[in-house]
Amino acid sequence: MITASHDIFCDEQAGPDQRELEAEARFILSALEAAGPVTVEGRGTCRVRYRVEAKLRLVTDPPQDPPRRVYTRDITPHSLGFISPVAVPLGSNARLDLPASDGSVDTIACQVIRCREMIHGWFDGAVNFREEKYEGSKTTGRIEH
Repeated sequence: MITASHDIFCDEQAGPDQRELEAEARFILSALEAAGPVTVEGRGTCRVRYRVEAKLRLVTDPPQDPPRRVYTRDITPHSLGFISPVAVPLGSNARLDLPASDGSVDTIACQVIRCREMIHGWFDGAVNFREEKYEGSKTTGRIEH
């Protein structure tokens, strides 16, 4: 069970292009939520709404490349759903930087298990956490079954 959830897109230093991207991400996430709950649960555990802007860096990315910006949808103890304006290769190993409620950043090793275009220019994705069980104590509260 997750004891707390977040709904944060909070880059006060963002320029006009970034703010437009954040607004579009909010709109898409709201539309997905309005469509109703998932009818077939593929993750095996309950999903909890978790909306933050996160950064995803593939282990194969050159160090000078900026991380991919993703907008999270929901989280479980083992996985996280997101949307992104760029495709992410399936099976890629990555590091996910999630902002924590105390202002720090949790970095989690993960693997991309889904990335499919849902509407023109936006992709629906998911990662599995590489750790046995992500506790998320600072990010979303304690995540348990």
